[in-house]
Amino acid sequence: MTRVLHVPAIGWQPTEGIARSCRALAVELAAAYGVQSDLVANRDTAPYDSAFANTRVIRGWTPATP
Repeated sequence: MTRVLHVPAIGWQPTEGIARSCRALAVELAAAYGVQSDLVANRDTAPYDSAFANTRVIRGWTPATP
């Protein structure tokens, strides 16, 4: 099984485009290729976490900081 880890390069805002794009990509990869997607974000991912097999929320995490 192929797995993809989604780590947005900006802060996660569940209602903004990056969240919708990540979800759409995860859904498409699952439907077309059976790919399992995981997500790492800096805040609650609802309502988009249902598209991901696993979701890890790291509070206070900033993608700009390695």
